[in-house]
Amino acid sequence: MQCIYGSYMVWVVFDQATPGFIGDSLQAINQNQMVNRRLYAQETWIALSTFCIYLGVTEILPRRLPSSTQSMAESDD
Repeated sequence: MQCIYGSYMVWVVFDQATPGFIGDSLQAINQNQMVNRRLYAQETWIALSTFCIYLGVTEILPRRLPSSTQSMAESDD
């Protein structure tokens, strides 16, 4: 959920005067809004990379290493 919210805050202008995607309205953003947008972008990258690492460790890595888990189970018997 954090990834979706952060992506929305980065790619959609949250100014009430010009709502919508960034496009040409990026030229009219003031300094404070640009800093907020960059902070949301950093937060989104951290959330996405953490999610990718989590999926890699819990889902992808166990599927690629089935032989080592089988050999460990056989050695326990």
